[in-house]
Amino acid sequence: MPFPAVTVCNFNKYRRSAITPTDMVHIGQPLGLVDTERNLNNPELFSDEFMDKWNNTDWEVEMKKPFDFTEFTRRAGHHFDETILEALWNGHSCTPEDFRDFLTHYGNCFIFNQYEEDEDQYHSMRAGTGNGLRIVLDVHSHEHIPTTDLEDSFINVGFKLMIHSPHEPPYLKQLGFAVGPGNHYFLALKRQEIIRLSTPYTSKVCEKSSEGTKHFHEYSMSACRIECETSLLVQECGCKLVEQPGNASVCSPQQVALCAHETLDEYIEGHIEFDCPCDIPCKSELYPVDVSNSGLKRDITGKSVGLSNYSIEYIKNNIVMLTIFYEELNFETIEQLPEMSIVDLLGQLGGNMGLFLGASILTIFQIFEYIFDEFKFCISVGADRNQQKRKNKKKIYECDDKSLQAPLSIPSQQAGIIRGFRNTTV
Repeated sequence: MPFPAVTVCNFNKYRRSAITPTDMVHIGQPLGLVDTERNLNNPELFSDEFMDKWNNTDWEVEMKKPFDFTEFTRRAGHHFDETILEALWNGHSCTPEDFRDFLTHYGNCFIFNQYEEDEDQYHSMRAGTGNGLRIVLDVHSHEHIPTTDLEDSFINVGFKLMIHSPHEPPYLKQLGFAVGPGNHYFLALKRQEIIRLSTPYTSKVCEKSSEGTKHFHEYSMSACRIECETSLLVQECGCKLVEQPGNASVCSPQQVALCAHETLDEYIEGHIEFDCPCDIPCKSELYPVDVSNSGLKRDITGKSVGLSNYSIEYIKNNIVMLTIFYEELNFETIEQLPEMSIVDLLGQLGGNMGLFLGASILTIFQIFEYIFDEFKFCISVGADRNQQKRKNKKKIYECDDKSLQAPLSIPSQQAGIIRGFRNTTV
């Protein structure tokens, strides 16, 4: 089963030892490291060597020198070889080529199993802790330096972690979860595939992942949000952040402090209206995680090659171990199905039309049958009446004949009476 991408970022964006006095002149005040009087806010965080150079720094000269904020972010951020002490995939050692450097809101981050067109994606053949990814990380807490461009650096020590699809970029500014030093975290994964319907089945339009976006190969909510925030800053501030895609000019530290971060915060909180809708993707992958952890034992140095040169105290304050695996080697598909498909609709329309059409034809035949029956009835009634009239006429004629013949045929009894009456009178 395809394994997800794993992105790891240190809560600390810049290494204290990598910042030079020249860097401090350009970023000191915008990032809250130097006050308005050009004094360090936390001088105890820096070495004596740095303080000597800082005290001899000519601000006017250094400010005239060009400053590349992108180069500084990459150089001063945490590097792969000092962050990832050990990485194992299915018990076999990983190489730096298995990870990809990626700039995010937290500076330098590292992605395992990020999708590339010319590279194979990692797959899990079995479930369980022995068939996944194990990473040993070093926080380097002694390198921490709080800056105003990253609020998490003031209160958190550890790493920001995000499990996501290999086809989408990480969006750790708002997503992901934290892991702290001195612990071994077990991340049991599940895989969900969500397939959504678009118009005409719903009023909302979903975006096909294969269509991609302006700066990413495939469409995703994370990709859309990153591009929307980039467009917003280019419109409002005339520049983009170091980690954002595109060809726009990179914001200077002053623009970051005065415009970029404030604009982004207001946009995320909903105080700025910006026409950049992010429709849900038609197909997406989710990886629900069940997280459990335990403290690292004191003899961990003998169990891991990456920790053989570290003290117990250092491990407690700096080391994080991650074991990421599938809990079950199956996945769940959540698919939106139409209540009535086009085929069903046409079938029902055809059935109803056939029913109504059949009923109409039957009704027409019944009407003709009714008319025929009425016509037949009328004809039969007329014939009966004519026949009855003829019978009545015949009876009348017979009666007339009898009345004419009645005096000539008087009964003999009546004749005798008449004769007797005559004799009596004489």
